[in-house]
Amino acid sequence: MHIMKVDREINKKRESSRFPSLLISLAVLLAITCSLPSASSALIGIKEGDPPKEILLEDLSGTIHDVTDLFGRKPVILVFWELTTDKSFLNYSLDELRFLNDFYKKYHDGAGLEIFGIYTPEGEKDIPAGESAAVRNLIKVNKIKFPVLIDRGFKLFREYGVIALPSTIMVGKTGKIKFTYRPEERRVGKECRSRWSPYH
Repeated sequence: MHIMKVDREINKKRESSRFPSLLISLAVLLAITCSLPSASSALIGIKEGDPPKEILLEDLSGTIHDVTDLFGRKPVILVFWELTTDKSFLNYSLDELRFLNDFYKKYHDGAGLEIFGIYTPEGEKDIPAGESAAVRNLIKVNKIKFPVLIDRGFKLFREYGVIALPSTIMVGKTGKIKFTYRPEERRVGKECRSRWSPYH
């Protein structure tokens, strides 16, 4: 009986010791997530601290935007995205555009934040009228306020080393890349709000 009592006490201590260990493990995981390096992003050859590539693109109306001129003067967010026509897949691009649209409305006037949606066409040649109309409709229906630029020929797609869509890049006021991420990292990263601040 005495031995059984001792066994029960040992088991209790083991169970009680697991809980704080689990909390410590979760805390370490959160800390790692908040400080994920750019290697976890959906880009190749671009990392935090690098200067961004030159960007000179047209929007859907044919107006040319020299985004490069804003680097080092304002915080800038770039989001590479695509149309998702297959209803069986989650529309991560649209989800990201909506999230950034809210962010734009919140920080554009006060912090001078600029956001550019860089649309990646379905083909490398000129965009067909139907595809262009679909992009325009998506922007209108979702009331996207920031400019959407067209990456014809996948030029920036290749220069920035994009391997998954959507992919988002934030360039800080220093003119250097502050961070990059995939949409699933942004959802976790909501706990890391200091990284999102456009004020530094």
